[in-house]
Amino acid sequence: MKFLKKFMKGLSLGILIIILFVSTLAILILTPVRNTIKKNSIKDMITNIEIEKLILNNPKVEEQLEEALAPIYDEAEKYGIPKDAIVKIVDSKEVKGFVGDITGNIMNYVVTGENSKLIDPSTVSNLISDTIDDINESGYYEISKEDKDNILKVVDTEMAKYEDYIPDTSVLDQNLPTSTKDSMNVLRFVLSNELITYLFVAMLVSFIGIVLIKWKKAKWIKWNGITILSAGSFMSIVSVILLIVNNLVIKDKIIYVYELLNKPFKSSLILSLSLVILMVIALVSYTIVIKKQNKKSAN
Repeated sequence: MKFLKKFMKGLSLGILIIILFVSTLAILILTPVRNTIKKNSIKDMITNIEIEKLILNNPKVEEQLEEALAPIYDEAEKYGIPKDAIVKIVDSKEVKGFVGDITGNIMNYVVTGENSKLIDPSTVSNLISDTIDDINESGYYEISKEDKDNILKVVDTEMAKYEDYIPDTSVLDQNLPTSTKDSMNVLRFVLSNELITYLFVAMLVSFIGIVLIKWKKAKWIKWNGITILSAGSFMSIVSVILLIVNNLVIKDKIIYVYELLNKPFKSSLILSLSLVILMVIALVSYTIVIKKQNKKSAN
């Protein structure tokens, strides 16, 4: 009977340790990813990409841009507009912000299922407003505040007329096969608040369970600390490896993918290392206290 009790206690401890390790690791992985794929993060990433600098530093980027903008280049050539001018327009914060808004809305729908207009009418108004401000700042031409207000009124009026014709992000579903929709639903659950809540509950329950099993002499500090330290260390190593691969392999090939991946990898590394440092402090403190107590007992 005593053996069975000891065995069940050991088995329970082992299961709780596994649950704590897995839930901690999952939270360390999902939290940075969820933060990175938010609409504002996507928009900031696209807006901060310096296209002209990338072209100068990387011929492959120039090739990619040449291919992507070929139809626009051909049309602009008819009006005598040089390629350099098109690149400057594409590299402007207004255009990149506009593209970022659309991309962010699409990404938001893919990962959360939250439907919205593909293009927010106010985004167009902001784009025009910022463009006018840039024109005035350039010194080549000045648009008065009155003219700017009139232009924006016209833009808002026209956008209101066509707002009903702007497609929702749910239009993406129309031509998607069932298998792809199923995959999107799985992705939405993996990145949902619901799953994060489940993981936090699992982490908390397993943590408390280990406390109850290893309450004597506060050994729960050691078991919980080592488990969480292991998860943090594992994620730190994985994050470093992914950052190295991302910088060595992806950076020179697909710059947008590189930028998209770099942020969550860095965030994950910072989060993991912070947890590791915290657990090391807790374990060292625990070891010092236990040693002092043992010396007192020996004396």
